[in-house]
Parts: sequence; C-alpha cells; structure tokens
Amino acid sequence: MRRFPPRAAARSWPVTQASRSAVLGRVLAAPLALPNPGSQQTRRLGVLAVLNWLQSQPGEIWQDRWLASGAETHPDWQALVVAVGSGRSAANPRSRLPHLAPGLLVLICADVIRPGLGWLLGFAPARRGLAAEMARTRDSAAFAELAKMCTSAAVGLQAGQQAMARIAVIMAAKGGLAGDVVVGDCVELLEVAAGMRGQQDGHAHSPLFYQLLRAGGHLGQDAPASIQMFSGRGRPSCEQLIDRYRIACRPVREVLVDYLRERQPSVDFSSLQRFAYLLGKLFWADLEAHHPGIDSLKLPRDVSAAWKQRVMTRTRTTSTAAGPAVTTVSARLDGLSVLSAVRSFYLDIAEWADDDPARWGPWAVRCPVSASDASHKKHRSQRKSRMDQRTRERLPVLPTLTAWVQAQRARTDQRLAAARHATPGALFTAGALTLRRSVMKTATTGRVWAEDPEGGRRRDLSFEEHRGFWTWAMVEVLRHTGIRIEELTELSHHSLIQYRLPASGQLIPLLQIAPSKTDAERLLVISPELADALATIIARIRGDRATVWPPSRWWSATTRTNGSTTPRCRCCSSTAANSMTARSRKPRCASTSTTPWPRSASATPPGTRCATPSTTSAGYSSPTPSCTACRRTSPNSSPDTPTSTPPWATRPSTPRRSSTATGRSSPAAANCAPARNTAPRPTPNGTSSSATSSAARSPSGTADAPTPPLASTNTAA
Repeated sequence: MRRFPPRAAARSWPVTQASRSAVLGRVLAAPLALPNPGSQQTRRLGVLAVLNWLQSQPGEIWQDRWLASGAETHPDWQALVVAVGSGRSAANPRSRLPHLAPGLLVLICADVIRPGLGWLLGFAPARRGLAAEMARTRDSAAFAELAKMCTSAAVGLQAGQQAMARIAVIMAAKGGLAGDVVVGDCVELLEVAAGMRGQQDGHAHSPLFYQLLRAGGHLGQDAPASIQMFSGRGRPSCEQLIDRYRIACRPVREVLVDYLRERQPSVDFSSLQRFAYLLGKLFWADLEAHHPGIDSLKLPRDVSAAWKQRVMTRTRTTSTAAGPAVTTVSARLDGLSVLSAVRSFYLDIAEWADDDPARWGPWAVRCPVSASDASHKKHRSQRKSRMDQRTRERLPVLPTLTAWVQAQRARTDQRLAAARHATPGALFTAGALTLRRSVMKTATTGRVWAEDPEGGRRRDLSFEEHRGFWTWAMVEVLRHTGIRIEELTELSHHSLIQYRLPASGQLIPLLQIAPSKTDAERLLVISPELADALATIIARIRGDRATVWPPSRWWSATTRTNGSTTPRCRCCSSTAANSMTARSRKPRCASTSTTPWPRSASATPPGTRCATPSTTSAGYSSPTPSCTACRRTSPNSSPDTPTSTPPWATRPSTPRRSSTATGRSSPAAANCAPARNTAPRPTPNGTSSSATSSAARSPSGTADAPTPPLASTNTAA
C-alpha cells in the first residue's frame, strides 16, 4: 500500500462549493437531464427535496452538510429526510417519498456530494442504477469500452454488472473519471468490502473490476498483474513464522527466531517456512505438549528417545458412522526430514558458538539426533521403491486414460457446438445424448446451459467443455514430457527455446523446464506430438489477441513476492478460479492484453506470457512452435538467417557453478548428454542444501542463452 496509496478523500472541490441555484442549473441540464419528461419531473422533485434537507444541516458546503446529517450512519437516510421535511414518523414506510433515491443519485453523479465507500457498499439502494448513470453522464467512453471487454471475454452478465458497479462506486466516492482511478483505490475498496462480510452479494470480493481497469490501460503500466498480491498477508517475518505454534518458553522461542534469521539469506521462502514448521511445531511445540515447563535444548535421553519415536509416526482420529472415534497410527513419510532439520539446528548452533559465543554459546549442547538416526539411505531406497510401484501400477492404464480424456474433450466440444446452434427451449442431439437448451430468465454472456428433457439438474455446457479441454491439455503435456505438476504450472512462452545445429543448420525445438525444489533446470526436445498439443493450447489462449503482449508485474503465491515487469503469457497456473475443482491445478491463461480472463470472479496473477504457434501437425511444414513476441527466428527461416537476441538474454542471470552431481561446468561440455537428477547431496550435518532459490525459479532467473539439446544446465542456489 505504500507504493500504491489510495487517493485521499477530498474535503472540498468546486462543484460542492457551488450555490443552490448553480447546483440546480447543473443537475437539471444535459447530460444529467433525462429525455422523458415524466422521469425528469420525478428527478427534479427528488433533487429539490434532498437539497432542501441538506440546507437544514450545518456546514458551508454541500459535502460538509452531507457528512453532518448522519445519513451514512443511519440505517435508512430517507427516513431522516422525511422526518425533517414533514414531521411524519420516520418509521412509517408509507411516508417515504419515491423520488428521494433518484434525486440523491443525480447529486452523486453530478459530483455535488461524495458518500463514503463503506456506505455505498453497505447500502444497496444507493448503488441501484449508479453504474448506468455514471456511464451516461460522466464517462460514457470508458464504460462503453469496459462493457465491450466484458462481452468479448465472455464474462457473465451479473459478474460484469457488479464489476461496473464497483468502478462506479470508486468514482462516486473519490470523484473523477475511470481513468483517474488508481491501484490504491481498488485495494481500499476490497479492504472495505472484506470488513462487511454478510452484508453484500456474492461478487462483493471479486477483483474483476480491477482486471477490467488494468486491461483497459486505466491503471498504468506499473500496476500489478493481480490484485491478489494486496489481499494476501504478504511474506511473514521469522517471528511470525515461529509464533504460529505458540511456543511458551520465550528464550527458546528467541533462539528459533534468531536461527531462522541466520538461515534466511541462504534459503528461499519455502525452505524457511519448512524449517519453522519442523523446528517450531514438530520439534519444540511437541516437546512442550508432552513435557510442560521444558526450557532447555539439552534433552534427557528418555525425552529425546520418546520424541524421536513420536515424530516418526502420525496419529489421526476420525469419527465413524457408528459413533465412536477411531485412532489410526501410521508412519510419517517425512520423519527423517524432521530429524535432519533438528540435527542441523544443533550442529549449526555449535558451529556458530565459536564465532559468537555470547549469543550461541549457552545453547551449544549435545545433539539428540545422531548421524545414524538421520541417515537417508534406507529412506531413499523405500521412496524409490514406492515410485517404481506406482509406475508399474499406472503405466498399463495410461492408454485408457489418454483415450478417455480425448473422447471427453470431443464429447463436450460437440455438445457445446450443438447447443450454440439450438435456440433456447429447443431440443438438440450430440452423440447419443439429447438435451434441451435452457431458457434463461436473464441473458447470459459466454455460458450455454442445457437440461435433460425428462427432468434433472441443469448443466453448464461451457464449463464442461472448459474442463474437458484443460484436462486433455494437462494429460498430454505431462505424458509427453514426464515433468512434475509444479513444473507444469511454470510453463510459459519463455520455456520455448530454439537451437540451431552448427553443422546442418537444423532448428531443434526445446522446452525449458524451470528447476523445482530439489531438481535442476533442464531442456527437453519437443516431439511432434507435444508440439501439436502445445500449439493447440497456445491457439486457445491467444484467440484473437495480438502477438505482442504488454509488460506486466506478476505475483508469486509461493514466495509471496512481486515479480519483475516482463511480457508473460502464462499458460499454466495452480490457482483455481472457476477451475475444475475448488483447489485443482490445471493449465490455464489469464490475459492482461485486451481482455480479462473469462468468468474470473477471482483471478490468478494474470501476468501474461505469449507463445505464437507457427506450426502444428495438421497443415504446417514443421512441428516447431516459435514465439514471435520474443523475436526469435522462425523455424522455417534459412540456416543463414541470424537469430535475434531474445529479451531474456539481456537480463541479469543467476550465477552458475559446477554441479557436483554431474561433474560438468558448462553446457557445452555436455553436448547431447542425457538429463540427470542433480538433486543436492546431504551436507555433513545431515540436511539437504537447496539447489535452487526463488530467484532461480522466477522468469528473470532463467538461462542466459539457448543451450544445446538435451543438455542439463544447473543453477546455483
């Protein structure tokens, strides 16, 4: 919020300082006047009644009189007007005048008064017709553009109307046009809405209005790609990480906090959270729960033995249909990780005590975890065995899964196409299924609904097609690459790299895989089948959008940091906004180029990446996707054509070092060598050093230049 502060509420401005006659001349003339004489007469009566009421309040200007009236703190401001104007009972609904609300609406749109955000969001009648009137009288061009974006992006009618209402609320409370809205205004509105839970509709917390403003260029180039970076709690400090577990012993709590501070510069945020969980919850909080009053790291042998036995198992209590609860004890798969973290904690303190005996010397005691206790050799063997067993069990059914997702994609696409050609209320047949297109009470944008003629639940065919396509896309990419889910969610147009063989000039398409937690960055040759799948995904993402994507700032939910400003068209994301399930991971794209992500009531960071499919397996000369937005050479160009320098070649790169796992110091030394698992070996103190950092996983930490095919490039921690 310090970087994007909201506009301060003005105390005075020229319109609110005007006299009564000047205000009447303004609100009763074009563009505020209505063409219908009857409606205009109703508004005129309402304006006169509200102005007469405000004149009876203390203050020099109309805004001061509005604030002094207490209307924003009263359940119904119209009751105050009736009570002052006629002396009748304010509690009698029949005494209310129907023209008061239109009169106040005109004064708000004319910028005579500016109610607070809380009142506008909490009092629904005040928002009725506000967006339409703002679009008609104050900023018709901007609202027409925003409405066009909603229509082209297939945003639902109700969601689009609520987004327009949010923008109109900001304009009413802060003044100005849609182009005057800043990022801080949007954040402030969501904060106010968050404090009014239970008083608003289901779209009250939707950031769609922010996406519309940003996509329309009203918030500027530096606006974050997602407003979720403000709604989160940000990156917690070391104290907050430890205080989650309510450690009673303050000296030990301070030691744990200082230990995390010492480790913080050398590890990424995920590792730091992991250390806090292992040491704070599974180690010391568990000891305090079983040994109240413990205040020393020097554990008796019986205490340490009992703790090591507890930490290697996991106890779960579940209730059954019969009534009594059932307690189940199972082995903890990551129990050795807890022991290794505790051993590292003790050994690090013993080593640091030599450099700073005043701080760490009193806590340098015997480690309760021996080297044999934290040995991972047997654990690695068991993990490898489990992985191999899962592969043996699931590999035979892979063709069945592939055929099913392909058939499901075709079925859902066929149903949606047939429904779109049918009129509302008409029957249509897709495959062996006969449905009736639903007749909607209100017009819907982008969604097609159908129902069984014999009765049954109504079906959203648009969402079924959406889910069917992305299920197929995810399965195809995973089976042709063998990458992990977390690596799938990081794929973007920066992942598409081209390498030209020096001897023959042949262009090799490569897929760059960002390093995950314990792995190394690597390159995969794109097969024709994978190229066809990627081209299909890219074509769906791009639609009719332009090739060049504007720079955007992206928010990482994992590291809780704001990334660099770069053109991005993220093809995969792990955040579930109208996704297959509430917390599923699926490939998707959120555009910030010209339109928001369709049906996005909540949004992932729409940091856009683009990739231009130049080829597919059907009708093109070479199955090589290229990215013209990155200005790389087309795969159909001649071998003598010089390759343009891609944007990421000029960005600062992550320092590289020789990998002890592969023994290679440069990509050129490993030409055509198969990719290997370059996970870091355990350090002498029993922990595993992190092979990558959050910077190495970010787009700015990718490789400096294209490397030969199948070469494994390693990034330093």
